[in-house]
Amino acid sequence: MPLPSSYQPWQLFGLAAQNVAKRVCKDTDTAAYQRLAGLLATLVLVLPASIGYVMLRELSEWPAVLDAMVLYFCLDVGGIKQLLTTIRQSLQKGQLSLARQQLQPLVLRDTTTLSEVGVVKAALDALVLRYASHWMTVILVYCIFGATAALTLRILFELHWQWNPKLKSFQWFGLWLRQTLLLLTMLPMLLFSAVLALQVGAKRTLEFARAANDGSWPLPQRLLLAAWAQTLKRQTAGPAMYQQQKLRRARIGPEQLPTVDDIAIGLKAMAAQQNAIWLLGLSCLLLHFG
Repeated sequence: MPLPSSYQPWQLFGLAAQNVAKRVCKDTDTAAYQRLAGLLATLVLVLPASIGYVMLRELSEWPAVLDAMVLYFCLDVGGIKQLLTTIRQSLQKGQLSLARQQLQPLVLRDTTTLSEVGVVKAALDALVLRYASHWMTVILVYCIFGATAALTLRILFELHWQWNPKLKSFQWFGLWLRQTLLLLTMLPMLLFSAVLALQVGAKRTLEFARAANDGSWPLPQRLLLAAWAQTLKRQTAGPAMYQQQKLRRARIGPEQLPTVDDIAIGLKAMAAQQNAIWLLGLSCLLLHFG
C-alpha cells in the first residue's frame, strides 16, 4: 500500500535540511569549512530523531508495532511505479514536456532539455538505483541492525537528496554524507547487482562494467547499472546536466537505446526481483519458526 508523498514524514526532514543549508552553507566559505558544516548539520538533524525514537521505543508497550510502522514509512518506493507509469503514458501521447516535468521529482538532473530517450533512460536508471538504496538497503539494515538504524539511514537518504554534491552549491557541504552513504550502501548494492547478474548473465554484466571503468561511477553503482543494462538489453547511464553544468559519466551497456515500452519492461523486471526477495524472506521466516 504505497503512501502518497504528501503524507510521508520525510518532507519535514527535507524542509529542515533546506533551512539549515540556507543558514550554514555559504559559497564564500572555504571547502574545509563547508565540509565541517555539512558534517555538523547532519549530526544536528539525525541524532535528535534517532535518540528520540530509541526513547519512544523504550517507553512503548508495543515496540514491535513501532518498528513495523518505521519500516512501512522507510519502504516508500511504491510511488516510483506510479510515477514511471504516468511518464510512460505521457510519452505515448507525445507529451514530452509533461513527461519532463513528471520526471523532475525523481531525479536531481536538469530535465528541461531531455529528449524522449533521455527521459526514458533517466527514469529507468532512477528506478533501479532507488530500489537498491531505498528498498534493498533499508531492508538489510532493518534485519541486521533494527528499526532505529533503518530510520537513521532513511533520514540520511533524505538529507543527501537535499545536499547532493552533484549540485554545485553542495559540492563540499554534502561530501561527508555522500561518502558515508556510499560505504553504507556498498554491500546491499553489490548483493542486488549479483542477484540480477546471476539471472540475466554475469559474464556480460562484468563486460559492461569493465568497459565503463573510467572512474565516473562508483563500483557498486557501476555494477548495478551494468546488470540493469543486461536485464533490459538496453544502454544505461551516461552524461547528465546538473544546474546547467554537464557531468560526464560513462555510458553502460549495449548501443541499443531504451524506448518508451522499456519502462513497462523495467517495472515488470523490478517487480519480479521484489517478489523474489519477499518470498526468500518469507521462506527464511518459516524455517526460523518451523
